[in-house]
Amino acid sequence: MRHSVNGVTYTTVYGHVVDGDRHVRKGATVAKGQRIADVGSTGTATGPHLHFEVHSGTWRQSGAKVVDPNVWMRSYGADLVAGAASVAAKPTATSCTYYNVDDLNLRSGPGTSYRVLAVLPVNTRMASKPGDASGTWTRVTANGVTGWVSRAYIGPSWSVQATYTVAPAAGVSVRSAAAASAAVVTVRKQGEKLYQLRPASNGWTYVALASAAGSTTGYVAASVLGKQAPKVAVTVPAVTTAKAATVTVTVTSSTTSAPTGTVTASVDGKKVSATLAAAAKGTVALALPRLTTTGNRVVAVTFTPSGTAATYGTAGTASATLHVTAPAVTAPLTATPTPTLPAAVQVGAMVTVTNGAWAPAPVTLRYQWLRDGAAISGATAASYTPTAADQGRRLSVTVTGSKAGYATAAKTSATRTVGVGAAPTARTAPAVMGTPALGSTLTADPGTWSAAGVAFTYQWLRDGAPIAGATKGVYTLTAADAGRKLSVKVAAALAGHASGTATSAAVTGERTLTAAPTPTVTGAPRVGDKLAAVAGAWQPAPVALGYQWLRDGAAIRGATAATYTPTAADLGRKISVRVTGTKPGYGALARTSAATKAVATGAASTAKAKPAVTGTPAAGSTLTAKPGTWSASGLAFSYQWLRDGRPIAGATRTTYKPTPADVGRKVSVEVTAQRAGHANGAATSGAVTVTPPVQAGGSVKVVNLWDARRHVTVGTKVKAVTVAPAGARLAKVEWLVGGKVVSTSPGYLLTSRTPVTVRATFSRTGYAPRVVTTSFTPAAAPSVARYKTVAAFQKAGYGPYYWGSEPYTWYRDTDRDGIVGE
Repeated sequence: MRHSVNGVTYTTVYGHVVDGDRHVRKGATVAKGQRIADVGSTGTATGPHLHFEVHSGTWRQSGAKVVDPNVWMRSYGADLVAGAASVAAKPTATSCTYYNVDDLNLRSGPGTSYRVLAVLPVNTRMASKPGDASGTWTRVTANGVTGWVSRAYIGPSWSVQATYTVAPAAGVSVRSAAAASAAVVTVRKQGEKLYQLRPASNGWTYVALASAAGSTTGYVAASVLGKQAPKVAVTVPAVTTAKAATVTVTVTSSTTSAPTGTVTASVDGKKVSATLAAAAKGTVALALPRLTTTGNRVVAVTFTPSGTAATYGTAGTASATLHVTAPAVTAPLTATPTPTLPAAVQVGAMVTVTNGAWAPAPVTLRYQWLRDGAAISGATAASYTPTAADQGRRLSVTVTGSKAGYATAAKTSATRTVGVGAAPTARTAPAVMGTPALGSTLTADPGTWSAAGVAFTYQWLRDGAPIAGATKGVYTLTAADAGRKLSVKVAAALAGHASGTATSAAVTGERTLTAAPTPTVTGAPRVGDKLAAVAGAWQPAPVALGYQWLRDGAAIRGATAATYTPTAADLGRKISVRVTGTKPGYGALARTSAATKAVATGAASTAKAKPAVTGTPAAGSTLTAKPGTWSASGLAFSYQWLRDGRPIAGATRTTYKPTPADVGRKVSVEVTAQRAGHANGAATSGAVTVTPPVQAGGSVKVVNLWDARRHVTVGTKVKAVTVAPAGARLAKVEWLVGGKVVSTSPGYLLTSRTPVTVRATFSRTGYAPRVVTTSFTPAAAPSVARYKTVAAFQKAGYGPYYWGSEPYTWYRDTDRDGIVGE
């Protein structure tokens, strides 16, 4: 069923409905509350059910645009779950079981053209997976063989053909196979049930211990079941003395699904008989004699099977009571008014019949709408919405009243000619999409309308007047549209309705600039050198100009100024510029310059301050290259160390450690400045002369020449105590006062407190001399007054004192008695 809800089309699907219980036909219009069908049990089902779907738009078999039915129904005030007797969430099954309702071919493929793998007897158990199907065929596995079966012959449960109560006192043995030698599965005791699943074959019957699918199965001797009487059931109708009644007799045999024999019915001493043929599948109808008096009657029925009792069982009987009543007497309804319709009826507008007051109330009313006197399929509600098929036709309705005990009456209204339906209206106005520039294409957006299913036509307008031939959904602007108002008129056609129209808002066609010169590019096309765009004079002035520089015709990101400086990415590429002119009321125009020659390598960087070499220029020491300062930033430097102006093999790092081969030679470094897209720049540092390697270690200290343990003071003679570096020897010792050498002797007499420096020079073959110094200020000689005896003076570590070249120990006459040394 297709619905239009607030201008949106939805489709509802009601599946698995038995054909005979449909109350509407294709093309009919239905109303809320109208009965459309009864649920059925088609498909693989265990009982009557409704398969309900909601789709947005038109229904598709694939289920595209499906909508959750419960959510959708709740949005309109109906809740499927709330209205259900029970709700159960069932997980998706990973496997399923089927049973065939008749003997069935198991084929190698999904179709009757495929070969038969096996014939499956009725009620054979088959395993499958949900969805493992092709068309109307399902893939199953039965008795260890996998193949395809027609889905029309399988179901989720088996079909019980007959039910038996075990009669023998000794019970009945149920065996695993159809043979007396087969193992006994179980013994059913007297009075217990057995359920027949297949007709007897070769003297054995396939049975189950319970009616539910999947219960234990086995085989019993058919002769045991065959001695039981068939079951007979009688169905009687309501019976009146007005006419003869017919009863239905159903016979269930213990050995066959198609029993044959004679059915005899007896009532009021009169008998009637009928033959039950195999084709009837156990059901036959018997017409009883007419009963002319009211009251209850007992009808007795006997079924006598064909053949021997040993094979088919004994006769079966049943009886039922007939309630014979007098026929009902009907009277006419007291009021059956003629229904009326509104004076004006048109397509798309619902028409509701006015019934009038039928009596005696309440009277049940049924409706049938008529088109030119013929019934309209499915139009059986009190209201009807005329369709395009009704336009210009005569519409009427027949109202039928019924009430128990009264004769049914029908009245038909006067006819009304169905007029043209109201024109659809635009809920949102049409719109013009696109840029109204010369040569550009505009597109008509029809907007949204009050009805679904409308067909649109278009007419483009220039200053409100139709443009000849412009009747499509798109329009390409010409020179005649410059400065003019352009709009589109949309006509909405709906079958049976007047045509609706709506016009979009207008857009103004843009004029064309009168002068749009081709730009030129000035400047040398070289990396790092600026290029400039010369746009020329665009008219009518002023015209806003925009720039986009291009590399081999492709836009350079961010290059939107009037100038552009090529980068390394442009090397070897051709540069051009596109200038776009815009002006209000005019269409934008773009012009592109001719391309330059291929962009050349940029100029090399130059050193503003030349490189330098730092560190001690001695063999074994480390020299470091300083690159200097350059004319450009972002440079990458490489290095080459030189010996007497020639490259030193492998010396290409920022540091270099001179070797003995460099001693006495001039060492410098050449720095190369690299920049993407530019030539390399180079500069060389000043040279340094490499000296022999520098010795490490060695020391010199000053001690009292007479006794190293004594103090060094003014008046004492000192000496230099040296420790030479490994492998070196002492070359000389120098004593310096005020920075001048005053002595080169091993010992030196301290005559004042003037600071003194001692410098020791060590020599070693192949190395530069090693010079070690130490400086000190001599302490003043102590006053003897603080020492009471000569022994104390000496013990304190002072003396001896010198005068000239000989050592003397001087004493002071402390007590001034003319005697010293005391």
